[in-house]
Amino acid sequence: FWLKYFQAARVCSRAMSEETPEVAKVPVAPGPMIFNLTVPEGVKPGDMLKFVGPDGRERQAPVPDGVEPGQTFPVQDGPAMVPFEVTVPETGKEDEVMSFVLPDGRSKTTHIPHGKGPGDTFQVMVPTPVLFQVLVPEGKKEGEEVEYTGPDGKSRTATVPEGVEAGQSFNTVVYPSMSIDVKVEIPEGKGEGDEFTFMGPYRELSFKVPEGKKAGDIILLSVPRRL
Repeated sequence: FWLKYFQAARVCSRAMSEETPEVAKVPVAPGPMIFNLTVPEGVKPGDMLKFVGPDGRERQAPVPDGVEPGQTFPVQDGPAMVPFEVTVPETGKEDEVMSFVLPDGRSKTTHIPHGKGPGDTFQVMVPTPVLFQVLVPEGKKEGEEVEYTGPDGKSRTATVPEGVEAGQSFNTVVYPSMSIDVKVEIPEGKGEGDEFTFMGPYRELSFKVPEGKKAGDIILLSVPRRL
């Protein structure tokens, strides 16, 4: 359904109000939107800048250090949410945590609502799916699974469609994550339990060195897509 929807969909935009910060949408591959925000007069680094996207939704983002009024900075938007139907497994009980798999192969968890039992269905909110292009690596052929990294940096798998060969690309439906995976190197002088700072997708963030990790190690952190 979603693949046919995206193939038939047309992208629309509408004019922005003069009272909101200037927003320019940057063309990117199918996935979460990226905006260029122009900082208004009287707004300084660290302030939260509210703006309205082409879809009419109000958003906000912190102004990065070094960005002055009249200058622009990029903001990546989190995906809108849509309902997705899941079925309670045979062993599931109300208020327990259950796992389910999205059509893009990514596993998620949710709580079983009160009054729901095995075989019952209910809806959860998940990010709106987007089309994503996957390149078939050498040695892979139609009907085989390939692993790829989605627009949110998360690893997924997809089956190579009929008629698609190695070196060619195909479109698959992806449900973007609400977080972004970031590789971070633990700074010198920091050990287990110590707090350190690193530059995230939008601003500087802090994190504690995990158990068993030391300076120089590379760790993978999930940070919120929308701040």
